[in-house]
Amino acid sequence: MLDIVKGYLITLGELLTFIAFGFFISEYGLSNLYEQAGISYMGNIGKLWFGISLSLFCVYSIISHRSKGKSQELLKGRIGSKSFYVVFVFSIYTVLSPLMEGTF
Repeated sequence: MLDIVKGYLITLGELLTFIAFGFFISEYGLSNLYEQAGISYMGNIGKLWFGISLSLFCVYSIISHRSKGKSQELLKGRIGSKSFYVVFVFSIYTVLSPLMEGTF
């Protein structure tokens, strides 16, 4: 029981860390990329922020699962979930769609 709670707390900490990283990447990296592409970086910036954060979290989860193998049950369950991949695809789409459409 305690191992499961510890695993969920670690996962929550990882997610909050990637939300913070996503903020800095969206403010200092993605804003410059959008401006160079001629896309105004105004509007629903929170959507992009969480899109970047969730994309990073999903990539981290996949890499972590590949390197750690089957040692962590929570990670194995997360990677095995269909909803994980739906969130991953939509988070990437959220970030890339303004670049494809040319507007934000």
